[in-house]
Amino acid sequence: MSQMEHNIGRGFDRRLVLADYNCHMHGPALSWLAHEHAARGEA
Repeated sequence: MSQMEHNIGRGFDRRLVLADYNCHMHGPALSWLAHEHAARGEA
């Protein structure tokens, strides 16, 4: 998760972050976590 947080912290495009995350770790729970992190990054 540290890499995801790092990417979002740098303001990477949310769609690219989600696509990269889903590519490496498949699963609805992990996809939800990625979405939640992206949502917090926008706030």
